[in-house]
Amino acid sequence: MRRALAAFLVLGFALAALAEEAFKPFEFSFPVFMAGSALPKPGPRLQVMFPSDFETIDYRTGNGGPFYGRREEIEALRRAVAEPPKLVKGVFQIRDPVSAQAAGRRVFDRTRNLFEAETQPPGQESGLFEVEEMRRADTRSVPILLVKGKLGPASVYSASLFLPDDTCVSIAYWMPMPPTKLNEEIWQRFASSIRER
Repeated sequence: MRRALAAFLVLGFALAALAEEAFKPFEFSFPVFMAGSALPKPGPRLQVMFPSDFETIDYRTGNGGPFYGRREEIEALRRAVAEPPKLVKGVFQIRDPVSAQAAGRRVFDRTRNLFEAETQPPGQESGLFEVEEMRRADTRSVPILLVKGKLGPASVYSASLFLPDDTCVSIAYWMPMPPTKLNEEIWQRFASSIRER
């Protein structure tokens, strides 16, 4: 009985170690343009966990970047026009930063520490977008809102970051329709691993 228990514990630790090895840390940061300064300053450095076979590819397509994913899936996403790309693990994409002032609306209210989306009634649809889950994942200096929702038949998972210069950055997670258990695991690991360095 003791041998069986010991073997079970060793197997459990081995599986946990394998699960840990399946992910590795990635870092990113954004330049911050503060009032009165002509040059940007280095912004907060954030670290997240992505699958260990993900790469960072920055094509600067005009629709944002860099991309984090397996090279073949990133290429499939870039080539997709009318048909959705064939994705398995999915691709994370950092969209181009947008000034809250240029967007013409209040994205984040610093006095109330709330994103505009958090002030909407629960379950309210915004156009065709229906929010299913919303939660915060703030770091020391960056408010972060994680959203899971539906846009027609597609699932939309995204993170919105509000930087110190009132710039908003969106990170989109492109994945299969519908998401698989693997996609959920990748998203949850990403969401729970966001750290400021």
